[in-house]
Amino acid sequence: MEQEAVLLRLLTWNMNTIWDVESVSRLVRVNRNSPPQDMVNVAGSDKAINPNVLMSMPIRNFGQGMEIVEVVFFHLIGQRVTEEEVEAERAARGLVKDIYAQLAVNKADPTFMNKYGNGVSWCDAAGKRCMIANVEDPEDHSRLVFVDYKLGELWFGTPTGGWWFAGVRLIKEGVRPHLA
Repeated sequence: MEQEAVLLRLLTWNMNTIWDVESVSRLVRVNRNSPPQDMVNVAGSDKAINPNVLMSMPIRNFGQGMEIVEVVFFHLIGQRVTEEEVEAERAARGLVKDIYAQLAVNKADPTFMNKYGNGVSWCDAAGKRCMIANVEDPEDHSRLVFVDYKLGELWFGTPTGGWWFAGVRLIKEGVRPHLA
């Protein structure tokens, strides 16, 4: 009964959408030759990984070796954040989804997900929505890397602060990125 009350509280928390967009960026070295399993192997984290979902993950520039990219995380707080809203915010910021780069940030700094619980999703070849979530458990503060099919198109907000999503900056040829 108590679990149902907590779930109900989480699902009904702030039924009106409230947007608070912040961002944080990180420079990270991405090994485009690493297999997907290596990318979700975050030190000190519990893992719940569906191997079929993991193998369906699209990989930008796979096989292109090492690359240093700027990954920008943006924060969307709200109940019922849709995939379209996430993609619109990513596009408005001039970012491209790069799952490997996002995972590389979590791998390079395992404590990152403690403050910035982040997620990313994609559709597999059959059109099923898949996801990776890198989060801290609010009860015992352990870290969890979760890879599985996503239920629906929504990212539900939480009382602990909502989700962080990410993308890499598009860099025009010959233009050096400004890093603040």
